[in-house]
Amino acid sequence: MINQIKKIILKVIAKKRAWSIGIFSISKTSLFEIESFIPNEPTITALDITDCKASFVADPFLIKENGIIYCFFEIKDKIKNKGVIGVSSSQDGINFDYQKIVLEEQFHLSYPSIYAINGEHYMIPESGENNDVRLYKANDFPYDWKLEKILLQGKAYADATITFYENRWYMFVSENTHDKLEVFYSDTIDGTYQPHSQNPIYTNNLQYARCGGTIIKYQNNIYRFGQDCHKRYGEKLYLLKIETLTPSNFKEKRLKLMTNVQMRLIWNARKMHHASYLELENFYLVAMDGEGFQ
Repeated sequence: MINQIKKIILKVIAKKRAWSIGIFSISKTSLFEIESFIPNEPTITALDITDCKASFVADPFLIKENGIIYCFFEIKDKIKNKGVIGVSSSQDGINFDYQKIVLEEQFHLSYPSIYAINGEHYMIPESGENNDVRLYKANDFPYDWKLEKILLQGKAYADATITFYENRWYMFVSENTHDKLEVFYSDTIDGTYQPHSQNPIYTNNLQYARCGGTIIKYQNNIYRFGQDCHKRYGEKLYLLKIETLTPSNFKEKRLKLMTNVQMRLIWNARKMHHASYLELENFYLVAMDGEGFQ
């Protein structure tokens, strides 16, 4: 009976086109072959949110601290009509318990990319509605965050994603038009980000310019996820291999489509546009979001 009720609720969510989050494990030998691992039902939905009336959850990012796995994600507050950042936690990577909203501003927030560096925790949520890229630092992880620095400003930046490579921090960031990609670099995470000499990397590229989750380092290679928005925003997700990354040169190659129609279920049938990979001892934990059909 409980499973039947849950299936009915999931169908209702799908009809409303609500985004939700699925979390699953995958072997290190099948890192990007996710088709058979995606769960039949979402792990985190709007129904889990207890401190606001949520219309959907999306943009999950995973991190592990002191044996606990945390998933940070966007919550769309239906009453305030904006995104806020929430967190759920898990002891086993299977069952996630919602905790609370941990970051809210006067403007919309989403895409809470999160990083642990020398015992400190940083978050770069999307704040394009405020025309900037903002770096937050945890006062009391995972619940209390303060603004550390504004890294970029002057544009409606979208989905800023950073990675540390060859002693520099590189930031990949788009605009809300979905078709542009720029790269910036800095010596420190909170330093001054200089524009890459090849900027803009992409213009008029709706297939994979906009980032869609964590940048992955695997077997001495770097991989990036790009959103396919050429038909509609966030419909699919591509995997790209970064072949050259220096302050003066950038080159990447599109490898494969990560999300095809055949692998989709009720909760993610319409769109999938994000993946976060967390490396654990014997496997990877993956969080993806999806939107169902109306």
